[in-house]
Amino acid sequence: MIMKVAIYIGTEHMRSDERLNLLVAQLEQSGCTTYLTHTGEMLQEGTDVLLSVGGDGTFLSAALIAA
Repeated sequence: MIMKVAIYIGTEHMRSDERLNLLVAQLEQSGCTTYLTHTGEMLQEGTDVLLSVGGDGTFLSAALIAA
């Protein structure tokens, strides 16, 4: 089964962060499909996992989306 992973980022500048890009590459190499989401965006249909990348506020915002 292929897992669909949403990665919630706190700010748009995170899109160019090499650590985030490495995480995405490793997830995709392991067979996951990934997409990035940001403030105000809904999760795509069929999302299995939501990861939060950022600080405490990012985590809390992601928790609201997941709920």
